[in-house]
Amino acid sequence: MASAIIHISVAKKVNDVLKRNPKQLYLGTIAPDISKFIGRTKNESHFIFGMKDVPNLGKFKEKYPDFVDNDFLLGYYIHLYTDKVWFLYFLKSFMTNSKIKMLDGTVIQADPDLRRKALYNDYTNLNVDLISHYNLDLSLFYEEIEYPTVPFDEIPLDRLSVIVNQMGVIIKNSTESKTYILDIEDIIKFIDDTAEKIINEING
Repeated sequence: MASAIIHISVAKKVNDVLKRNPKQLYLGTIAPDISKFIGRTKNESHFIFGMKDVPNLGKFKEKYPDFVDNDFLLGYYIHLYTDKVWFLYFLKSFMTNSKIKMLDGTVIQADPDLRRKALYNDYTNLNVDLISHYNLDLSLFYEEIEYPTVPFDEIPLDRLSVIVNQMGVIIKNSTESKTYILDIEDIIKFIDDTAEKIINEING
């Protein structure tokens, strides 16, 4: 899945146009990833039905047809949309089932654990640049949470503090280390293109 900061960057780009409540939008944008911290399945939180790792956006819209009118639900949808594009298109450009293409062009064999570790290390390394590039206001993750009141089944909304606290740890641990897989310019293009697609869909 795309990193939390990538998800928030997409939400920020979308919100530059839509002008919604950023705190509720960002909270919704990170909410699906709470599942791994509270024992829920990713399939449930990410609306995955059949195709591995790829959210079914139609199922989400079918269950929450008015999601565009609710800032939290819109953020949740942004997360699912971003993950769908990430897994179907972007990830394949540098990673296959058994290999990783490094920034220097080297291709190495890697088991699933190594691929996951390398990817998450790069996420951490890129966070500082993305926070600066998109001028992200992350104060939400250091303030009292305003819990959404919308009816929602996939995750327990009263436990959102778990993912908010985890985001604080992610931000604190961000570094400016060299990346080995992900190119910052490619990530920025992914974020900008994904945000544009979401805006076009919502306004279309």
